[in-house]
This record gives sequence, C-alpha cells and structure tokens, in this order.
Amino acid sequence: MRDRQIRYDINCKLDGADPAGEELADVEMTLYPDKFEPVRMEYYTGKLFSGQDLRGGMADYGALRLTYQISIVVNGRVVGDEEFLHEFRYYDAERGVSLGGRTCIITLELSKIGGFMKKPVAEMTAKERWAFFFRYCADMGERSRINEILRYEEGIAMAGEALLTISRDERERARLLSELKYELDMQSRMVSAKREGRAEGLQEGIQKGLQEGLQKGKQEGLQEGLQKGKEEILDLLRGGRSLEDILKEYGGG
Repeated sequence: MRDRQIRYDINCKLDGADPAGEELADVEMTLYPDKFEPVRMEYYTGKLFSGQDLRGGMADYGALRLTYQISIVVNGRVVGDEEFLHEFRYYDAERGVSLGGRTCIITLELSKIGGFMKKPVAEMTAKERWAFFFRYCADMGERSRINEILRYEEGIAMAGEALLTISRDERERARLLSELKYELDMQSRMVSAKREGRAEGLQEGIQKGLQEGLQKGKQEGLQEGLQKGKEEILDLLRGGRSLEDILKEYGGG
C-alpha cells in the first residue's frame, strides 16, 4: 500500500475450521491509529465479507466464509482498557446473546503487552507468544526468545509463507481495496481536519465578535452619554443659568 509509513496491509486466506472453506482475513499493522480507527475496521470488515460472490450455481448464504479484520496496533490505543487482545463480534449487549455471525474484528495492541514481557516462553499463552513475536520480531536483542517462540508455535513460523495464498482475481481485489483504503483514509483525515478548523474558526469568530461588540457598546454608550450631557447643559443655559454655575454643579465644586 502507498501509505507505508502508517500502515502495512496483507490480504489473506486462512486454513481454518470453517465448513464453507478457507477463511478470509485482512491483516493490518498500524503504527499510529487514527481517531476513527474502530469504525474504519468495521467498514473494511464489511467490504471483505460482502466481496464474496454467491451468484450462480448452488451457492447460498451458508457458503459465506468466516471473515476477519486483524489490526495490530504498534503505538497508541484503540480500546480503553488494559487488555492487549480483543475479539469483537455481533451480539446483543443487553442480553449477552451472540448473533453467530461470520465476521470478527481482532485488535492486538502492542503497547499493552508489558505485563508478560519477562515470563519464560514456556509459560506464555499462545496469544502472548503471538503478541511478543509481532512486537519484537525485528529486535535483535530479543532474537533468542523469538527463535524459542518459533519452536513453540508452528503457526508463527509458517505465517510468512502460508498466510498469503491469494489467487490472481483476489490479488486484483486486494489491490483495489488497498487503493480504496488509501483514498478514504486521506479523505477522512482531510474532512476531520476541516471540521476541526471550522470549529476553531467559529470559536475564534464568536470571541472576536463578542470583543468587537463590547468595544462598540462602550463607544456608543460614551457617545450617548456625551450627547445627553450636552443637551442638559444647553437646556440649563436656555433656562437662564450661568455657565459658571453649571460648571460648578457638574464639576462637583
């Protein structure tokens, strides 16, 4: 993908237990997640799931394959708790009933993995080993532990070779999806920046308007007071009062 400083994107087919066939996955490694990351993950999960073609033949909805959006987040946080791994599926939150759907969003937040860093590899869970691998696979200082993890987890050792098995048509779909992601990510950032700019501009405009209105009100009040005082003095002069008496009265002396 073109925006490689921010995201690394792999479209995959996984050998799983799904009776409908190989499972689909979009795996992303995100260095710095955007504030709209959760809804972005949901959108591309839907794109990948709905990209399956059921037209023709004897296919029905039961042929739809399990689909995963796997987001590996290096810095920052997407979920507000301290758990490094989450799986999100459709369910009734009030009653705790699952819809049993075929889509799943998985988040792996590497900034949260400190709790098991010093555990021996043999005592780590499979999830912890995967998290450690993604966090330190390029760190030469952790090479011995990475090699030990590879001996424990055959899936990790085979990931680089077996994970990506997409056909020619799927390669084109993956290319188009990658281009769509780049376009929509840039569009979302620009729209968000414009909205923030408008909000700041509106706040600045309100503040400036209040200040100008206050200043104008002070000036108009001063002018109104001077005019009123002038008219009162003229009325007193017309009534036969001397200017000296008037000045003594207004001057307080």
